[in-house]
Amino acid sequence: MNELTRIQKSEKTMTTDIPELKPCPFCGSKYAPQLCDMPNGKHAVCCDKCNSESGYFESFCEAAAAWNIRAHENEQLSKAEHLDKWISRAHKAETTIKTQSDVLEKVRDTAHRISQWCDAYPLDIFPEPDFKLARKGLKSVGITMDAVSASNMRHVLKGITGYAKELESALKPLED
Repeated sequence: MNELTRIQKSEKTMTTDIPELKPCPFCGSKYAPQLCDMPNGKHAVCCDKCNSESGYFESFCEAAAAWNIRAHENEQLSKAEHLDKWISRAHKAETTIKTQSDVLEKVRDTAHRISQWCDAYPLDIFPEPDFKLARKGLKSVGITMDAVSASNMRHVLKGITGYAKELESALKPLED
């Protein structure tokens, strides 16, 4: 566009045959489209804001008409695309909300089951054992406290691992 020579209120631009220019079909500027003399002797409409052009024509009237047709087509397309974009966004938002709602429900359910599991072993019903006595009794039958502790821990870890996997699975849709 550097090789363009702008027409500054010359007789050519004062012609009443030239239609009023519509906003730029690319950037939407209402004030940037200008009539331009091209170095090859042709004429065009050029946007000062985004540097788009109408193409080269024999007259300013032809250039302005081509510009306005493209601007009108782009207006119509833009409205349809704009509507489609908002409809698409609404569907995505609806899907996202449904997904998040489903995930939240799964997380709540898992948290509730963990809470129930913890509540199933209250200290007032299942007090801490006398470990010295327990160690003596277990030793008399060839079992160590470590073996009992490891067995209990495996049971707890198996339960916690199951809940952790459920939570990971529930949260997976939020990663997508």
